[in-house]
Amino acid sequence: MRPWLKRALAAASVTSLLGVGLVGFAHTKAGRPLLGWLKGAPGCPVLEGKADPAAIEAYRTRTLRTNLAEASHEARLTPALSFSLGKSTRADVSRFASRHGASCNDEANGAALRCTGFGDSTELSDLYAQFDLQGHLVALDGFSDLNAEAGLDYLKQREQALVASVGPVTKTTGVAPVTKELQAPYARSGIEFEYKRYSAKLSIMNFGKRGTRVREQYQWLAPAELAAR
Repeated sequence: MRPWLKRALAAASVTSLLGVGLVGFAHTKAGRPLLGWLKGAPGCPVLEGKADPAAIEAYRTRTLRTNLAEASHEARLTPALSFSLGKSTRADVSRFASRHGASCNDEANGAALRCTGFGDSTELSDLYAQFDLQGHLVALDGFSDLNAEAGLDYLKQREQALVASVGPVTKTTGVAPVTKELQAPYARSGIEFEYKRYSAKLSIMNFGKRGTRVREQYQWLAPAELAAR
């Protein structure tokens, strides 16, 4: 295990880690914030390694339906960076990556693309895009490696864009989103937009010597999937 991850787990007081294992702890309330940093993809890392695309999408929609069960309003639009969930396609993601100097590889048995190697024309460092069985974009997970000040500025810009196109922030998590609060190693600040069929989660986390990283997670449910709950 990498030293930085060991320190992160220690900072989260993971005394039960030896008994249940890393993945088990990551699915607990205390460890859930670290789950995404282990792989950086929507859904369960273990399931994605073995299942076919239909099973992966079924797991994703089932989990998202549960997470959005309390949402009472529809999102005005379904943005995810430069894309529109439910409308943009695999080809759209590939073109976007190519335009910004990145390359993409299939993951999750063809259910997703991971794109890396972005140039200076975008803040992105790593992009994970997941598609339904018709090839439409349904989930997007993006990472940006920035210093604390630049990361907070970027986070604020993304928040303003989502408020304008989706609706108000529905939840805040972690410490106050100001530079001084993020100076402690593994401090994290986040905001969420949870609507009937749409979820966006923006967060920033201090990884100590590894720097500060911004994460953007977007997911969407088709109308038929919402009715299935």
